Amino acid sequence: LFSRSNERGVIKKTMVTDREDTSPVLGGSDQEMVLREIYESVEGGSSFRSPSEPHNRAWFTSSDITCWQGIEEVDPVDQQVTILKLTGHVLVEDIPRLPVSLEKLTHLVELNVSKLYGITSLFDSIGLLTQLRTLNCTRCYKLQRLPESLGDCVSLQTLILTDCESLECLPDSIGKLSQLTWLKFGADTTSGCNAMTTLPASIGKCHQLQELDMTKCKFLTTLPKEIGSLVNLTELNLRECKALGALPLEIGNLHNLRECSLSKCCGLSVLPPSMSDLPHLKRLNLSKCTGFTDGEGLLQVVSKISSLEVLNMRGCKHLVTLTLSEAEDDGIMFPLLREWDLRGCKKLESVPPMLESFETLQWLDLRQCKNLVGLEEHKGVQALIAAGVKVLKDDN
Repeated sequence: LFSRSNERGVIKKTMVTDREDTSPVLGGSDQEMVLREIYESVEGGSSFRSPSEPHNRAWFTSSDITCWQGIEEVDPVDQQVTILKLTGHVLVEDIPRLPVSLEKLTHLVELNVSKLYGITSLFDSIGLLTQLRTLNCTRCYKLQRLPESLGDCVSLQTLILTDCESLECLPDSIGKLSQLTWLKFGADTTSGCNAMTTLPASIGKCHQLQELDMTKCKFLTTLPKEIGSLVNLTELNLRECKALGALPLEIGNLHNLRECSLSKCCGLSVLPPSMSDLPHLKRLNLSKCTGFTDGEGLLQVVSKISSLEVLNMRGCKHLVTLTLSEAEDDGIMFPLLREWDLRGCKKLESVPPMLESFETLQWLDLRQCKNLVGLEEHKGVQALIAAGVKVLKDDN
């Protein structure tokens, strides 16, 4: 425990001082040298840094923000810091800009500027931080743009832009981030990235990207066809992208995709047939996709996804029927499906007659499907019940 006090306030900090101490402090195996800040009271001050031992290179800057003009000088010791967090304190949340002098922190691997509500842009020379691996801009509500030089942060692996509600677009240079594995923007709370309408085509060059989260990008209207080039993508979250009118055919090229959420994508009325070609897709969330009306067309796609285990169609309230034509009914449907949620499909009048052929099905929810009658006589439903499948349905 390291504490420092001055006439203007008290700063209490917990510090990693030995490499062997990192696991108990971080709760994991990460070997980053981290200085963790616990502020009891701060009424002012300048910058406080860890001791100059080579393995202690983390830094938090807290100043009197009423007249804050940035860090005008960065001395040689400070240039060695690897982690900089400017977040979570009332004194820094309303600063108007980041100081250009941060470009001198060329050893920085993590930059956290989350909850800096006043900044409208990052410093243009951020591309000089070539060792930066994590950039967190969560809840920078006024952030309107990212600099083109961001593409020069060639080591960047994680980019978090959650609740940046004024952010209009991503720079074209994002395609230069060849190490990027996680891109998250959208919403953790209620706002989301409301100004975002599309993604740049260059996103398709981020070949190492594994997770793409665009939750609550409510005005996102299109996805570029280049998204199909994200060959290592395993998770795609488009939940509550309500203005999204269609998915590109190229989405079928995401051969490593395992989870896909389209929940509350009300603008979608069909799925591209190429989604049947996703060999590793295990979980598909279509809940409250109220634009789906053609149940036969929907089944023609999803029933052929060979690895699909969990299908959530809860609240698709405009679906009327879930049957296939005889020509389509000949093939194997849902070879690995375990859970199927149809709860709240209020207009649904029929389900596939050959439910008993779903050999792996363990759970089926048909509650609140008030137009679905005759389940007591439905051979497929009764066969599932007899086989021990948990079928949830209304008593009446």
